[in-house]
Amino acid sequence: MASPAKTGNRTKPARSTISLRERKHLRARQTILEEATRLFLTKGYSATTLKDIADASETSVATIVRYFNSKEAILLYKDRAVVAQVAERVRARAYKSLSEGVRDAMWTSVLGFKEERAPLFDLIWNDPAGIPLQAAMRRDWEEVLEQLFLQFSPDTPAAHLRAKSLAYMLVASGMAGLEFWHENGKQADVATLQPELIDEFVNAFVVPLEKNASPT
Repeated sequence: MASPAKTGNRTKPARSTISLRERKHLRARQTILEEATRLFLTKGYSATTLKDIADASETSVATIVRYFNSKEAILLYKDRAVVAQVAERVRARAYKSLSEGVRDAMWTSVLGFKEERAPLFDLIWNDPAGIPLQAAMRRDWEEVLEQLFLQFSPDTPAAHLRAKSLAYMLVASGMAGLEFWHENGKQADVATLQPELIDEFVNAFVVPLEKNASPT
């Protein structure tokens, strides 16, 4: 009689660590983001209300507020997700040098802008209600970049002031570059312009600091 066929060891598929309830929340959040973005782009940011977003998402205003707090938070969500990527690497001390960290932060911002945020950037610059949103974007980036500069600086009041100043300068130059690109008809791909600008900034302002700075 033939012997039974041998069966190899089978690895059971790993169970998802996300519960059904959590998946439902993620889908609801994504739907709100997609519908809000569609309305912002077709109707305008100022003209779109939370009720409009709730109706389009087939949910309630209370649910939207629970997920995002405000209409501003919805519009800034994608930009803040990019900031969070850099912030996580800063917290993990993933950068071997200040130059590496600044280059990565700037390039991450450019890639995120090119892939997802350009249409929303148009809204922020074209809508009068976008002025406080511009300020919020600047603050988000300044905070994470300040922490990056501090990692490669001595723990002194002067170093803290310098980190804050450099973060402000870096964000201001980046925003000015994007604004210039936007106001001049977006004639070039922003991702083709930024590498040269990033190198210029790093070589002019960051490399000299590394000669005297040491990690904390």
